[in-house]
Amino acid sequence: MDRHDFRSTARWLLLVALAIGVLGEIALDGSAAGINVLLMTLAILAAGWLVRRPGRAPDPLDAWLPIAAVVLAAFVAIRADPVLAALDLAGAAAFTGASMAAFSGLAVTRRSMSSILQMGVWVVESTLAGTARLLLSARPAPRETPRARPVWLGSVIRGIVLAAPLVLIFAVLFASADPIFRRGFDEVLGLRIDLGTLPGRLLFVAGIAWLAGGLLAVASRGLPGVEAASLGAAAPSTTLGWSRSLGVTEALIVLIAVDVIVGLFVGLQLAYLFGGFDTLSAAGLTYSDYARRGYFELVAAAALAGG
Repeated sequence: MDRHDFRSTARWLLLVALAIGVLGEIALDGSAAGINVLLMTLAILAAGWLVRRPGRAPDPLDAWLPIAAVVLAAFVAIRADPVLAALDLAGAAAFTGASMAAFSGLAVTRRSMSSILQMGVWVVESTLAGTARLLLSARPAPRETPRARPVWLGSVIRGIVLAAPLVLIFAVLFASADPIFRRGFDEVLGLRIDLGTLPGRLLFVAGIAWLAGGLLAVASRGLPGVEAASLGAAAPSTTLGWSRSLGVTEALIVLIAVDVIVGLFVGLQLAYLFGGFDTLSAAGLTYSDYARRGYFELVAAAALAGG
């Protein structure tokens, strides 16, 4: 595959991921988990099969992986117990990721448990970062006589592109957890953070599309880290390497952006909980209610920051 075909494939994968994101917004946003989870699982599996890596047939022993994903996704709609539904949802997600690896031609079932766990780590990594690599690969071809520009400009732009969705996700979580933060954020940006409004819906579409793009990248390109390490029964690698790796500049921009949004939130908490500011007049909440609010949102934010 030459560079032009590689770029065209990346753009095609991004379009398919965007379509899945729109479908996810229609099926999942504001709806209870049920048959919608099954529909999304079927859509992702079908898309993964259509964009699978050419010339690498899946291992016949891995045929049960997508079946298991579909069955567990169906259980989410059947079982009423929330704990069992959550376990079924996690299992469906895990088997969907394994199916993407199998679609790319990597043997999964034949491997040892330690190799499967390592594959799982690489699938999670690609799910979170694969779309960023697709965006880099889908860039227009450089001109034959490129104009002179600072060397650091490209790294800064990539860092901002990666940091923007993270900052938005943190802002939504913090705004849901703290009404005072939400009011201040609305005043600064003139934007009402509400998942029922257009900005929230676009963010939901982008989040689903981002994860879907990473999974489709696995089906289309395999797992270079696994194949390079020759884990278990891995077949000889025919995967092209990524066109560019992310560097220190991009990482620093992401880190600084996340630190700024977290610092603003923590500073607001300190001001109202320990600085003598009145939460009752600001948000209609007592100090105890204000301190206990937003537990699950902050747990999600901590998990995202750790990731």
